[in-house]
This record gives sequence, structure tokens and C-alpha cells, in this order.
Amino acid sequence: MSIPQGVPRTFSEATLACVQILRSNPSIVARQSWSAEAEQLVCGAYRKVTGLMLSRFELLLKAKDTYPEAAAHLLLEWSTARNFGQPLQHLLGYQTFFESEYLVGPQVLIPRPETECLVASVIRSWDGLGSVPAQGIEIGLGSGVISIELLRHWRGLRMIASEVSSPAIALAVRNAERILGDGVDGAQRLRILSLDEPIQVMEPFSQLKAKADFLVTNPPYLVRGLEEVEAEVATYEPHLALFAPADDPLYFYRQIAAQAGSYLKLGGFIFAELPHERALPILNLFESAGWCAEVQLDLTQRERVLIARRA
Repeated sequence: MSIPQGVPRTFSEATLACVQILRSNPSIVARQSWSAEAEQLVCGAYRKVTGLMLSRFELLLKAKDTYPEAAAHLLLEWSTARNFGQPLQHLLGYQTFFESEYLVGPQVLIPRPETECLVASVIRSWDGLGSVPAQGIEIGLGSGVISIELLRHWRGLRMIASEVSSPAIALAVRNAERILGDGVDGAQRLRILSLDEPIQVMEPFSQLKAKADFLVTNPPYLVRGLEEVEAEVATYEPHLALFAPADDPLYFYRQIAAQAGSYLKLGGFIFAELPHERALPILNLFESAGWCAEVQLDLTQRERVLIARRA
């Protein structure tokens, strides 16, 4: 791979230089994504150096304007890293989820549209009841996107979430404070329980004084060796958040189906993101445990979200 000679001087030159680097390894960045990713990297490097955000429209208007030299050097560095497979979001340091911008890094899963479907299912189900939940449980906080978006939607809600990774907890706290504010009406409505072992599921919530209205989770559900995940994801994202314990893809679902009823109010809900390949076995598992359950599709029409309720 060769980096273009010289440092780009204008925004248009910066974009072209980035595209030339990205296109040299099409196995990492698909052809249809070259321009889109290049624009994000150009704006991201500019933001990192100047602190100023640019929209795509503003980027086009500034095509012939001078691109800061420090940003140009950073852009070439980032473009090369992206060309070798480092996730775009890790380079930029953030990912948009719904209308909020979340800090991300190698310590957490990169938020994805499938998880937006999970959050939307929680909100849609409760809004359909015409009520507001008071207490929610999340298993596996990660970057915090699920709990924080639910807290942002319902100002009267409180969430208690578990997480095994200390770096992930630190990042989630930062995200909560940035998006919700750090007061009692903001980030303090999120309580985080640090786990001792990744196989813990419901046990950390035994200290709850009152039962919760719902439980939500996007648990680790992949199996090592089955090629269910892209190489880039397996290389750069945390395995604790990707792969199920002991290569048992139903581990968390089985534990939740068996135990969650003791932690939820009568009529309480469970919302869980699913691997579409195993949606039916997971649905059967919950129905066999006495839950009224259904599976909802994501935007690609794949089975993605389990909704279960104790009659």
C-alpha cells in the first residue's frame, strides 16, 4: 500500500487522499463506502484538531479551503489504520445511536442499528400501555446506549445495570454524564453494578429492594469457531461482549428465562436482542419456562428482538 506523496492542502485533496488509501484494500472497506468513510475521516480529523464539527454540506462548501496541516497528518494516519482493519468508530472515537453521540473504543461493542430496534421495542411496548416504567434492569451495560436512551426517553425512569468490564463502566459513566447531565435527574438515575465473573446473570440484582418493571439485555451470544462474526469485529471488539460463556450460545437466555420472574413485577417484561440464527430455540426456551413470548423483526426483516411477559 502506498500513501499519496505529500500532505493534502485542501479539504478536497484530503478527501481524495483518503479515498486512495481506502480503495487499496477493498477487502476492508467496500467500494460503495470509500467516499462516505473518507468524508467521515476528513471531518473527524478536522474535529479532533480544531474542536469544530462539520456537516457533509459544510464539507462540500469548504472543498477548496485550506485543510489544517495537523489534521492532514492525522487523517493519513487514520486512513492507513482503517485500511488495515481498525474500525472507523474507534478512530473517530464516537458513534451515533438514535439522536445521541456516544463515546466508543476497544473496551465496548460498537453500537449497531439492531440494538436501536431493541430500544425501540422497549419504548413502543410501554408507550402502548399508556404508562411510564419506574425501574428497569439491564444485563451487560457496555457503552451504556440502551440504559441511557431509555433514561433519556422517560425522565421518571431509573435503571440498574450490570457490567463485568471496568473500562466499559468508566466509558458508560462518561456517556451518561455527557448525554443525561450529571445531576440527580440525569446520570445519577443510572446505577451500575460491577460483576466479579462474566457468567453472573441475575445474582447481582438480588440487592434490589423493589421488583423492576422490565429487564433489557443484549447479551453475548456468538460461538467461537462458527464464523458468525466478521474478522474485523473479532479482532477489535471485546470478546467478553461477543462470545457466550463456555460456547453455550443460549447461556444468558436460559438463565434469564429461569430466574428473571423473581426480579420483575407481575406483568413485567423481558426485552432481549437475539441472534436471528437461534431465534426459534430461544423463543421456545422462554415459552417452555412459562413466559408469553414473541419475536420481532429488525429493519432487514430478520428475527432480532424477543419480548416476553409473565402472564
